[in-house]
Amino acid sequence: MESRANKLNQPSTVRNMAEEPVKQSHAPAIQVEGAVAKDESQPKSTLPPPISTSSVMQTDETTLKNQKLVEEFQYLLEKSQSLFAGLRDLPPTGSNRQWKPYFEKTFEVYTKLWKFQQIHRAILEDKNYYGLKRWEIGEIASKIGQLYYHYYLRTSETNYLNEASVFYQAIHDRQYFKDILDVRNSALMIKKMRYYARFIVVCLLLNNNDDIRHLISELEALVDEYVKTFKPGDANEWHMVIEEITTFMDAEKKLIPVNADKKPVQVAHRLPAYVKSSKDKQTTPKLRLQEAILVGNYQHQIKFSELTLDMYRMLQSLEKEPTSNRPGSTIVATPANDADAEKKDAPSNSKVQKLDEQSTVKSTPSAAQTTTVPVTGATAGNSTTAQERMAKRVNPHKYLLHRPTLSQLMVYISTAFKDISDTSAMFIYLSADGMPKREDNTNPVTDGEKTIKHLGYSAGITTSQRKTNEKGVVDGVNSTGVAGGLYPGDLIPFTRKPMFLIVDSNNSLAFKDMVNVFDQPFMAILSPTEYPSSVQDKSEIGSLFTLFLHAPLLGFCAVSDIGNLEQTVWNQCVARVNDIEAKITDLLYAHQETDPSVLRFMQDDFLRSFIVRTVLCTVILRCHLSFKEEKSYPATHPPLPQDVLLSSEVIMMLRDLTVLADVTTYFSFPASYLNTAVTANPPSES
Repeated sequence: MESRANKLNQPSTVRNMAEEPVKQSHAPAIQVEGAVAKDESQPKSTLPPPISTSSVMQTDETTLKNQKLVEEFQYLLEKSQSLFAGLRDLPPTGSNRQWKPYFEKTFEVYTKLWKFQQIHRAILEDKNYYGLKRWEIGEIASKIGQLYYHYYLRTSETNYLNEASVFYQAIHDRQYFKDILDVRNSALMIKKMRYYARFIVVCLLLNNNDDIRHLISELEALVDEYVKTFKPGDANEWHMVIEEITTFMDAEKKLIPVNADKKPVQVAHRLPAYVKSSKDKQTTPKLRLQEAILVGNYQHQIKFSELTLDMYRMLQSLEKEPTSNRPGSTIVATPANDADAEKKDAPSNSKVQKLDEQSTVKSTPSAAQTTTVPVTGATAGNSTTAQERMAKRVNPHKYLLHRPTLSQLMVYISTAFKDISDTSAMFIYLSADGMPKREDNTNPVTDGEKTIKHLGYSAGITTSQRKTNEKGVVDGVNSTGVAGGLYPGDLIPFTRKPMFLIVDSNNSLAFKDMVNVFDQPFMAILSPTEYPSSVQDKSEIGSLFTLFLHAPLLGFCAVSDIGNLEQTVWNQCVARVNDIEAKITDLLYAHQETDPSVLRFMQDDFLRSFIVRTVLCTVILRCHLSFKEEKSYPATHPPLPQDVLLSSEVIMMLRDLTVLADVTTYFSFPASYLNTAVTANPPSES
């Protein structure tokens, strides 16, 4: 048996899982004692040779030993199933002190179970003892994949997404569920289809689009076979799953340019794993984004698995690229001082972290040979330092809320508020239809109505509500009920701690004048409330403003009707956008009128990217020929310096981008800026 300190070795485990054990015979050799020398003159005996007593005892001992192994396997299997079932009883909110010990215990049992079945596979597959089926092995591996996925949801650590993908991919490659169709068991078919659906979700979050299309095709064939064979009552639900993910993928596909071979360009959806330190000069402890709440409440926006397109994009914008030391992966080398800083900030080794460390060390005998970026010998050899960098929780914890009710939303905001520390911030992203403003009437405005407006309750955004009809209780969007909407005043009590708010709605300006009562860092970024008619309405396939915050170059392509672009040109455009963002960052830090709250939030990599991309979005839309009204531009509270929004340097860099992408006809650049740029940068004398 493995010791409790020996954790689940993911990559090496999957490698072992792919190697089918050779069945060996455990039957003891029969030894014949007292045999008579061969004599042709004597009649041959027809009696069987005598069986040795020691041989019988050895057979009994082997049988007893194997039976005990089967009993131990059954115990581990039942215990793992019980612990896994208990995951759903864990509270969805709260600190990791409430749920982390349970996850660690579950990981530990699955570690023992998986290694146990690997070591004793031949005995367990023997029909005389247990008769372990291949689909049962696949089910254990699938549970481990689910365990990693749920741990990712709890921690927002994308490395665990990778590990879930490793197990799901191994199940697929080894075809552990292949023989389920022969069994003709509807429950087993459902297990297999659910595995495919979970694998698709993981691939979606990792942007493995090619894998998704293959999996959708296979799942569609499975569903057809399932419906044809069993004629089940849930056939429509499974067809809906396929329709949702297909529609979701088609919507994403529309926004990404393709090259001459009709292949989409490669888009970076997450921040780089290692970002240069900010140029902030404040002496106070750096502020860190700790808790994020993402709300998707657009009634008609495309979704899959309770994840709208806006939520999907914003979720990835709040994560850094996963790191891995697995063979064939890319390892990013970091300067020694950055590595030391991350080592100091790394959390203490938990069972799950040790689990990752052991598996990675065993799966990479020579990490330096698999890198695309040079890695020093010290970095490649020092597995502990590498794992501490991987284990560092750089991503904020996220709550993903699809069409929550007002009471549910307030519970999650309250929990996040309670959990954040004094040097941390809470991030709230609201993607929702706007609540209509209170209708003005001819009667004189009362003092009470003035108070309501002053406190931030004159307009807001919609939330879901529970409404009853003749068929029972169903979910719906609260589009008319005044009491059920979310108003700016509802958030004011939570501004006692740093709050960063993004509102993407046709009524976002309702949050523009939120009062900062408690003198804590607060910032609100507000989407345009109306887009010009000449720009195609893409609200169903996601908000244009959220697209800019997620990937500015995709937003630029969307307003410029760029559908075809070679990868080399795309890469050049990416580099140019990075230069523009760097320039905006420098201008914000250098400008004397940049609000202290803005500078405080720029200490965090994620929040700084949102602020900078808001400026970039504003500059692009102001220079675009179709965007002419203020309501078509983003807004912020507190406002950003106008000198930054109208910077001639940024505008000229944008002009270079339009030339590079060959879309200059969509934009207009003021002559005053062009003259300023020419005067400031005269050509050198020959």
